[in-house]
Amino acid sequence: MKNKKLTYILIPVALLVWGVILVKVFSGNSSSIPVLRSNIPVSAENMPKNQLVDTFSLHLAYADPFFGNRKPSIQPAKKIRKVATHTSHGDVHWPKLIYGGMIKKKGSTELLAFIQIDAKQHILKINDQIHGVRVLDITENEVKLNFKGETKSISK
Repeated sequence: MKNKKLTYILIPVALLVWGVILVKVFSGNSSSIPVLRSNIPVSAENMPKNQLVDTFSLHLAYADPFFGNRKPSIQPAKKIRKVATHTSHGDVHWPKLIYGGMIKKKGSTELLAFIQIDAKQHILKINDQIHGVRVLDITENEVKLNFKGETKSISK
């Protein structure tokens, strides 16, 4: 008989707890939470000037987990510069050209150049022509191109 009394008391308490939980969940869309609205436009001039700039540098002089205690050699990144030399015969509008480098096929003397012409990557060899651009010479650091009778050297 004692267990029945306890059951009759605990069932309404459990229903009351679950009812409170459900009311809280489903009434979460009410406007009881204040919403802050401002008519001040946000711009760089309105931001505080005394904020510190977050600067850091990576020190990558740690031991290599694969090769033991050998420290990696940290080399400064090379600046990529594009230098063009022209031999102009007139006003020729060149496409946008970027020289990415060269490769050599194994067991061959043929050189291949990675050239980006108007945002499209091409692999070309000497005397290849694409979009009117002909490859005249390929070296490790530059490539000589001909376009409509005008010669141009593009560096990495």
